[in-house]
This record gives sequence, structure tokens and C-alpha cells, in this order.
Amino acid sequence: MKELPPKAPAILSETPEGLDVRLMLQFMEQTGRPVIHVARDERRLEEVKNLFSFFSPETRIVEFPAWDCPPYSRISPNPRVKSKRIYTLGTSRGLRRKGGYVVLCTANSATQKIPPQYVFHNSHFRIELQQNVNPTKFQNYLTLMGFNNVSKVLEPGEFALRGGIIDVFPPGYGNPFRIDFFGDTVDGLRQFSPETQITVARRKRVDFFPVSEVILDEGSITRFRKNFRTQFGINQDDLSIYQSISAGILIQGIEHWLPFFYDKMELIFDYFPEAFVFVEEEVKQRISSRLEFINELYESRRANGSRTNHFEQNYYPCPPGNFFVDYKSLQKTIKAENRCIITPYKVPARTRVHSCGGKRVSSIKPERGLSKSSINNLPELIREELTKRNVLIACWTEGSLERIEEYLRDENITHIQKVDNFTNLRDSNNLLMIGVLKLAWGFTCDDLTVISEQDIFGPRKKIHYSKKKSTTNFLKEFGELLPGDLIVHRDHGVGKFLEIDKIITAGRNQDCIALEYSGGTKLYLPVENMDLLSKLGNNEARLDVIGGTAWQERKAKLKKDLLALAGDLVATSAKRKLESAPVLRYESKEWDLLLSKFPFMETADQEKAIADVLYDLESGKPMDRLICGDVGFGKTEVAIRAAFITAMSGKQVAVVAPTTLLVRQHLTKFQERLQSFPLEISNLSRLVPQKSHPEVLSRLENGTTDIVIGTHALLGSKVKFENLGLLIIDEEQNFGVVQKEKLKKLKDGVHVLTLTATPIPRTLQLTISGARDISLIGTPPLDRIAIKTFVTEFDPIMVRQALLREKQRGGQSFLITPRIKDLEPLERFLEEQVPEITFTKAHGQMKPDELEKKVVHFYSGKTDAMLSTTIVASGLDIPSANTIIIYDAQKFGLAQLYQIRGRVGRSSVRAYAYITYPPNRKLTEGAVSRLRVFSSLNSLGAGFSLAAHDLDHRGAGNLLGEQQSGHIQEVGFELYLKMLQEAVENLERERGELKKKKSKNVISPKLNLGMEARIPEDYIKDLNTRLGIYRRLSDMEDEDLNSIAEEITDRFGSMPKEVKNFFILLNIKDLCINAGISNLDCSEKGASIKFFNNEFNNPDQLMRFLNTQGPGIRIFQDRIFIPKKWVDEKTRIRGIQKLLKDLISLGEEKQAKVVSLH
Repeated sequence: MKELPPKAPAILSETPEGLDVRLMLQFMEQTGRPVIHVARDERRLEEVKNLFSFFSPETRIVEFPAWDCPPYSRISPNPRVKSKRIYTLGTSRGLRRKGGYVVLCTANSATQKIPPQYVFHNSHFRIELQQNVNPTKFQNYLTLMGFNNVSKVLEPGEFALRGGIIDVFPPGYGNPFRIDFFGDTVDGLRQFSPETQITVARRKRVDFFPVSEVILDEGSITRFRKNFRTQFGINQDDLSIYQSISAGILIQGIEHWLPFFYDKMELIFDYFPEAFVFVEEEVKQRISSRLEFINELYESRRANGSRTNHFEQNYYPCPPGNFFVDYKSLQKTIKAENRCIITPYKVPARTRVHSCGGKRVSSIKPERGLSKSSINNLPELIREELTKRNVLIACWTEGSLERIEEYLRDENITHIQKVDNFTNLRDSNNLLMIGVLKLAWGFTCDDLTVISEQDIFGPRKKIHYSKKKSTTNFLKEFGELLPGDLIVHRDHGVGKFLEIDKIITAGRNQDCIALEYSGGTKLYLPVENMDLLSKLGNNEARLDVIGGTAWQERKAKLKKDLLALAGDLVATSAKRKLESAPVLRYESKEWDLLLSKFPFMETADQEKAIADVLYDLESGKPMDRLICGDVGFGKTEVAIRAAFITAMSGKQVAVVAPTTLLVRQHLTKFQERLQSFPLEISNLSRLVPQKSHPEVLSRLENGTTDIVIGTHALLGSKVKFENLGLLIIDEEQNFGVVQKEKLKKLKDGVHVLTLTATPIPRTLQLTISGARDISLIGTPPLDRIAIKTFVTEFDPIMVRQALLREKQRGGQSFLITPRIKDLEPLERFLEEQVPEITFTKAHGQMKPDELEKKVVHFYSGKTDAMLSTTIVASGLDIPSANTIIIYDAQKFGLAQLYQIRGRVGRSSVRAYAYITYPPNRKLTEGAVSRLRVFSSLNSLGAGFSLAAHDLDHRGAGNLLGEQQSGHIQEVGFELYLKMLQEAVENLERERGELKKKKSKNVISPKLNLGMEARIPEDYIKDLNTRLGIYRRLSDMEDEDLNSIAEEITDRFGSMPKEVKNFFILLNIKDLCINAGISNLDCSEKGASIKFFNNEFNNPDQLMRFLNTQGPGIRIFQDRIFIPKKWVDEKTRIRGIQKLLKDLISLGEEKQAKVVSLH
């Protein structure tokens, strides 16, 4: 690599991306000066960070990203963006003392003014292990710095109090901290995962800075009031922003008035005056375009300033000159000798222009894939380059690294060194290296050639990776039950949840769930029996009467119907084991060619689903597999591969979809993927003229057509196949009853693959798995970018800008409302406020044909936006739709919000979702909680597990049939599944296919152990969290209790005796279930036991066992008393556990039949 001249150049020419980072590192080594790099945008910033980490992992890198919210909006930046910015500003003084650092910023963040340095330096607070810190003063500090006091810490800027423990998420850290106080001493300092709430690391110190660039103290509030009045000179009495800030409230979007809070503003360069600044050539144009956009927005806001209507309230914008600088001002701020422009192009030689002689690596061949024909130039290029310099192959993922390495070894290129970084390779010669480095395009210079994955396979979509969140426990705790929710008690029916009540029984505190029934009757259920409760999911049902017959009658009818459904499931399972089907396999050469044409990297879930299907096709048994996954997660590719194997084996394939639009989608994808093979693909739907139907039918009947794709027209009596081998059904639940019956006939003797985007809860998977195999695709494609989500009040100017931005980048938008009556005002809004766009209106009261025409019109790109209710099919894949605005979002549940938002973001283009609620509307606690959690669930794939957990019950109803859907509405989804599972188990038990063990769903033992067992309020203060923990514990298997005990200790501190007792109680409850005991009452004198239904598996052995227990045994009609002398609580607990284990052993011994103990 060429040496840089002693005096820093003004322009570095012929410096392709990648080489620029090596040159900046060389500059730092030569001069000892730190560096600021100004990238064109956030994507480029991320790439530069990866390059610095690879070429010099020891270099300290800090990021200063731009705000990710629109200017002049009512939205604050994302907490994680604020966190990175504030940490960089707060640690600037320390960085400058140490030197050797790199600051990464963008065109946008470099030109936006920020608070003066003293703000962050004066507010810095460090906590170290064993340091004396007053917890109360620390809490006051957190409040002043803008931290939000919450029940559970999820995002930067939040803290939670747990007695002697404070959970807090400070800016700049990847995970929050758990600070354990012993008096005023910091006794423990741990980082924990916000998703699992479990410790991941132990630390010695942590630094705190403000949460926002606005610190609301007395001085800043006074300055804001003065500047606001000076700027706008109006009566502020009715201005909510003025009043809120005057009251010290850190409102959403407060950052957009940042300059009003300070006497002066600075730029990022003022924080690091000794740093040399490298600026990408494109930055100048980016800044110019950005300022033009900002000025337009400012004028719009100013013109609309005092207008208040149905959709908006007044907005007074801060002048752009107070907030932003242009490129000329930037040049004045940074002296000429302290900055340098980087360009990949050649620049005519002149003073202070230095040519680095770098070049881009030309794309070897634009065709994708790893077949030898598509990358046959690679080995030759590598051998040629190795004669001159080192060669590095930069791969995006470990998976692609392995595939490329394997290919090169097949080409006899074997001396390949796998590397994680470049640290120890600088002085090496003629090395071939391969590593994971997310670089768009490769480059070559004197001593190194870097070949990127894109250079090998041609342009690819940008890949963004997001950490997959573990949401299971998090979701179980969130919003499981809220006061006022309707629940279903297994024995008493529909009631209303009120609260957790502390009741004193025999001098001991006991936590009970307080429920209200018809007529105001109260029922108190011990928390350990919470498994008897399930959410109804429908808050408009009538309350049942305690002791009434209505609930028992409904339950009896459901049991009868479920028995029939369970019989079908079990019979189907048995029938499948006896049937045979053609064995279908693929030819390796053809299969490899098909895979080489797949333009993406398969996800692990997708690979597993494909492997499942391949196994089914060659098993000799008829396949009946359900592929369940979100839209765009790769279900169609699984179907294409199954169709390919079937068709290439000489069998025909039928693909049936419920709408013409879905047929169109499938037809396009199948033709695109299978165009290299001698397969005829036709379609039978309204896409084909009526006069052509006979020809299509004829070619199907004589076997000329290999694959046919169509709507219910394929189910007609005239449709005949010569040799049907595979039936693929997309979204079967959307077909009518008659069509489903025809599908059943078509299924006989053929392989069946069903695709659905309806999430399926795990309980349902287990229940129906005997009748149907299920493959889940829960992870998104590697090229899928997480949807950027904003939760804010409905703001007309923001909505206008969002819709216009999408139109300008050639995309389409959705505007969704929960109610038909809101369509008309929203239609007027679009016509008046956004006349530049065209839109289609659709809702559920339209005739099916009319609705489909509207959707096709939008799908075909003939309009810019669709205004609709939630009726538009979520199964549609419209890659060009990448903006969605949800109106009145507080009216939707979590799962609905997820599924609605999922209509966008189905390509590699960044998608935007605006989750809006009406301005000046006070939201319920539940709505606020839902929106907060939704905004934090931004990672891809997390939403699918959310939807499966908090399922829209109609979806599951559709999966099981219309009749079952009605039952679900009556008894709630959870109880329905428990009863279905129980019915299936009972039938299998009768057939001898299941061990004779009572299901956990059937028994919820009532226990009295003579000890206080509960979670005290002073241990877990927040009611929702305590209730969530109780809920999780009630469903927990005994073997999982230890792990949750560790988690609770980690989160809330050492467990008090009552909590330890509660875990003992749960252990004994589990033992009772396994022993078939429904009631257990203990004291120092012994144990009173009642068996479920007064039955025991092995009565003869039981009687012999009782005879060994000494004198005083008493057998009553419905219970048995076993006398003991348990002198204290510890002895009593051990004795009970031993007694129950002995009874379990007796019950497990083989017995011809279960005998009643009456």
C-alpha cells in the first residue's frame, strides 16, 4: 500500500471503499492523530465500522449516528440511537485523554447542532463495585437525567426499583445493569439480557449520562420558555408542548426544539478538535439534499402552525438555521489542513491531491450461485493475484464462507487461511485468506486484493442482521392478565379478573386471584391453581353464575364435539401409517442446478422444512405436511422444490390458492425458478381467458402439463389429471366449506403440502401433530431488514411526508384503520393533504369480486397507496409496499399490530411503519402498555412468536374448522386447546398408545401444607410482574423450576422464605398430579389425601402399602388419612415428598385396569 505524504492531502483519489479504512489507519499510525470519518449514510457507517474492526480490532471506535426520526415531527429518536449518540458525547473527554480513537458519523449527524460539551461532562456519573452510593440520591439522579421508571427494563433510558436492587439501562451499553445495594454499598454489578431478564456478565464499573440531549432542569426550562416566547410571540396558555415542558415533562418529540434549551449549540467536531476529518465525496450532495428537504418541512409546519382539526394540533417549528448547518459552514468549522475528501475516482494531479492507486475488483460474473459454471473465473483470478500480493475473500456469512471454501478446495486451491481479523497478517506475503467481512465491493492495491461475495456472485441485496430475541418468557409475563379482563375458570366458567388479594388463612398469608361472577359473586382462587384459569380473548361475553348449569352444559357439548374431532385426528394418524405412496427422489445433477439458481441463502428453518419434505416424499407414505411461516419467509421456495422433485419424477403437481392474486404470485415465482428445466407450467383461473380453458384441461388430462396453478377452478368436475402426485394448498382456511370437501377428494392417494401464514401455537402443534406433520419457518430471510417502527400520535404532515417519500422511491403504501366509518374522513384527508398520490379504497363490506379487483389494482402498481380496513389478505406478498400507517392503533391487539405491520418490509428495501393514535386522546393503561412493548419488539422473527402466543383466535378457528371456531369464542382458546389435547390423550390411552398417566390439564390439586407460600409485595412490587411470574410458575414443569428459581433470584435478589416455600409447594403439586391426587391436607399429625375421581391405578398395592404405614390409618369414603409425627416444617415437607414418590411408584406398576376406591 502506498505511503501517505508527510503533509495530509486535501483529496485522496483512487481510493475505493475498503481501502479508505486502511489508509485512515495508516494515517493514525504515521501522525498519532485520531480520526473522524463522515459517511454518506447509516449503511455506509456500519460498513466502515466493520472494516475498522477487521483491519484493526484494537482501535477504539465510537459511533455518532443521525436521529432516525423525521425532522419537525412529534417522534423522538429511537432509544438505542439516542444511547449511541449520548455515550459518544459523554465519553469524548476520556477519549481525548487516551487518544488513538475513531469517531464515525454521517452527513446528517455531522450537520445537526448538538448541546455544548459541558452539558454531558457535568452530568456524568460513575458507579463502581464496593463504592458507597446513596440509593435514594442515585434514583433522584436517574429521574433528573430523564430515565423512565418502569416495571421491567427493556430499552435504554429505563430503570426499575426492586427493593435493594436497581435495574437500569444506561446509554452506550448493549445490555442493562442490575445494581445490588447492601445499605449504601454497591454489592453487585451485573449486566442482564432485557429479553430474558437473566444475568449475562459481571462488571466492575458503569458510566451514566443523560438519556436525552434535552436535560429538563430549572435553567433549561427557563431558557426554553424565554426562547419559545421570543420566537413565536403568542399566548402559550393553550399550547400543550409549552405547558408540558414548563411542568418538567420530557414529552415525545421534545428533541425537535433542542436549540431553545441552550445558550449556544455546537457540532460533533467541536467535541474532538484534535481529530483529522475524512469526508466521503458523496457527503456534499447528501447535505445539500437534506437541507432542501428540511427547509420544505419547516415551511409546511410554519404554514400549518396554528391549524387544529380532526387529525392534528398546532405545531411551532424551530428555525432550521438554529439547528442545522450547510456544507460551507462545515468547511469553515473544520480548518482546511484538518480535513480530506475521499474519492474512488481519478483526480487530475495538483497540490495536496494524493493518488492511492486503488481499484475496484471487477465483478467476476453477475450470475448468482455456486455451480462451477458461474464462478469459473475465480480460481484463475486468485492464482494470478497471489503472484503479486495477498488475497482476502470477504464473505457475508459463515455459511457462504464454508461454501466458497469448499468450492476452492475442489479446484485444488487448498492453502486457505481462515481469519477473523488482519492484525497479524500485515507483513505476510502471497497468502490466501478467507473471513467474514461485510464489504459491498472488493478492492485491490499494492499489497492486498480483497474479493467480496458480491464480486463473485454479482450485485446482492444488502444484508442486515438482528439479534434474535428470546420472547417466550417475556411474552408470558407481558399483559397476561389485566384487571377487568375476562377469564375462564375450568370448573366455574366465564368470570372477570379483579386483582391479587392477600387472604389470611389459619394465621398465614395466602395470595389469591380475586374473580367476579354474575350478580357480583366473588371467587378467590389460590395462585398455585392459576392453571385452572385461561384468558377468554373476548371481553364482551356474559359472566357465568357460580353454581349455575349454563357453563356445565356448554362444556359438556364442547367435550362431545371435541371427542369427535379427536377421533378424526387419531383415525387420520392411524390411516396414514397404513397407506402407501410413490417414492419420489431427485437426480443430483438437476437438483444442484436448481439450488444454484436460488438467489438467496436458505435460513436454518427453511433448510429444516426442505429436509422434512424430502424425507416425506421418499418415505413411501403419503405426505401431509403443513408449512407454517410468515409471508416472505420462504414457504414458496419449499413448495417449488417439492414440485420440482415430483414433476421431474414424472408425476403431476397441482397448486391451489384461494385468490387470483395469489395464483398470479405463485405462477410468476414458479416460472422464474423452473425456467431452466423441461417442465410445462400452466394456470387455471381468471388470468386465463375462458376460451383457453378446454386446452388447459386437455393438456392436464393427457399429462402434457407438469405443474398447474389455479384457484378453486382446479376443483371443478371437468378437471382430470393423468398422474397427480403432489397437491400444494395455499391458505386452506380461506376456502369455503364446499371447496374444502372437494380438496379432501383430491387428496386421496397423493402427497399433500399445505402452506399457511397463520401462526400456530405450540400447544396446537403438539395436539394435531399425529394427524399432520408441521414445519415451522420462524426466521426471516438473511436479506430482510427490520421494519423501522414509530409509535406516535397521528400527524398529518408526518403522514404526508411518509407517503410522498415512498412514492418518490418508487414504492407503495398502506393506510390501515380498524373501522369502516373512519375510511371517509381519511379519504378526504388524502385528497386534501396528499393530492400528489393516487390511492385505492377497500373494506370488508364490498362484494368479494369487487374487493379482489381493488387489491389486484393495487398489487399491479396502478395506485400509490391502499386505504383499507384490516380485511386485505395478509398472505399477499407485495415487495414494492414498504410504508404502512396504522390509524387508531390503540384499538388493535399485539398480534393484530404485528400481522398488519407485516404487510410491508418484504424485500431488502427499508420499510417504515407508523403506529399512530389520535392527538390529545388519553389512552388506557393496557393500550399504552401494548404500544410500548410493540415498539420494543423490532427484531425480525420475534413478532412471529408473539403472534403465535397472542394469537387472533379466529385464525386458529379457521385452521380447525368453522364449528371449532365457535367453540373457541365461547370457552377461550387456551381452555379449548387443553380440552382437545385431553380428548386426544384419552383416546390414545384407550388404544394403548399412551401411558396411563393423568394429563396435567385434568388435575390442579388443592393443597394445604401448613406454611406460608407466596411472593410478597415487597419482594416483587409491580402487580403485573408478580402476576406474570405466578402465571409462568403455574404452567411450569417440575424440572424447569430450578431454572426459574435462578432467574427470580437474579432479577429480584435473594428469595425470602415465603418464595422458597412457594417453590416447594409447586414441587409437591407436581408430585400430586403424577400420583393422581386432587386434594392434600397436611399438619404435624399427618396427611389427608383424596385421589382424583376416587381412583387409583393399583388399589391392591395401595392397600398393602397403607398397611406398612403403622396404626391409625383411616379410610373414608372420599379420602385417606395417614398419621405421622412430623415435629417441624422441614420434617413435614420431606415426609410428604417421600410419601408422594412412594405413591407414584405404586401407580406406575402395571395393572389390568383402573379400579375405583369408592
